[in-house]
Amino acid sequence: MKNKIAQGYAGRAIAPQTRQEINTAPIISTIISIMLAFSILFVLNAGASSGLLYTIDTFCNSEPCAAGQNTTWIVTVTNEGVSSLELTSFELIDFHTTYSVAQYVYHGQPTSIYSEAPGGIKINPGKNSTFNLSGIMPLPIEYRKVIVFPCFGLATKQGDLYYQPRDIHEVRYCSKVNYSMFVVPCVNDNHCSEDQVCNANLCEEFGCADCEYLANHTCRAYECCSSNQCNDGEYCHDNNCLALKCQEDEAYSNHSCMPLRCLDSQYLYNHTCLDLKCEEDEGYVDHRCAQITCAENEYLRDHRCLKLDCTIYQGYRNHTCYELNCKEDEEFLNHTCQKLNCYFFQDEISHQCVNNNSSIMKAVAEAVVIILIILFLVVDAFKIEKKLHYR
Repeated sequence: MKNKIAQGYAGRAIAPQTRQEINTAPIISTIISIMLAFSILFVLNAGASSGLLYTIDTFCNSEPCAAGQNTTWIVTVTNEGVSSLELTSFELIDFHTTYSVAQYVYHGQPTSIYSEAPGGIKINPGKNSTFNLSGIMPLPIEYRKVIVFPCFGLATKQGDLYYQPRDIHEVRYCSKVNYSMFVVPCVNDNHCSEDQVCNANLCEEFGCADCEYLANHTCRAYECCSSNQCNDGEYCHDNNCLALKCQEDEAYSNHSCMPLRCLDSQYLYNHTCLDLKCEEDEGYVDHRCAQITCAENEYLRDHRCLKLDCTIYQGYRNHTCYELNCKEDEEFLNHTCQKLNCYFFQDEISHQCVNNNSSIMKAVAEAVVIILIILFLVVDAFKIEKKLHYR
């Protein structure tokens, strides 16, 4: 944006002998649009006067100008006096902070007016010189208004040569008339901080929704805020989905590592239980295929030895059930034929010991007779002993 902000004129005054700041009253002041005219008095030596006319144009990268942005001020100075002058400095001063917004300063000895040696900006009568000032547009203290005033330094002659220090051969002038520039805090989001956006030329805080963050003045979604938003085999850490690093005997389950417990018929591969493919005569041993030999009372099915379900009248042969052919005096015991061990009063009938009632009665009668004989003998012995006692 180009903005012609100021135009000034200078006339006659008393020459100062040392560097100082002098605020002079304006002689001519006209306003055309945003153009301001200032009058600044200065002298090059006692008794001689010159006039100085200057204009300032402002260039910034946005419309309107935004605070904090690089800005260029193009200054054109015209010597309308009768004597040559040397401009040693030109500054724009912030009215509120008194800080220099932009400046040109020549740091050498100002000898160019009276010799061919390099110096400040030398301007002969009726001529002009244009130079650029660069700086950062300050933040407006007042509402959308930056107020500045110009100050400049001119070389003064102290004899034929300038042997004096700088504060002796330069005089500084500052305008008492201020002028303002229309400046806003922002024109676009880039003029605001990272967590702000530009709204109606004002930087405002910008709030994002849950699981969002601000980047380049825009709300962007995090990759994740919980592991459920990640792929299988990943978990959420610091809003990023990271790959799980499970042990070989662990599996990916619900975005975490869980211990694997494979079946006997499975083996572990790449965090997964896979089914074994064993031969018909092979079984599962420690999660691998191996030859197995089943017991006589077992049979092979689905790579496992299973118990035969034989009746009590059946035995085991070649891993199958077969009918036992026990003898009469044998019983079916543990799927084999076992010799019966009957008592004397029992008979071996149909592979069982069966009580013989007649034998039992006979045995009982014999027992009663024996008991009676014993009792008779005891009583008789008692009588004999009693007779002997009375003699």
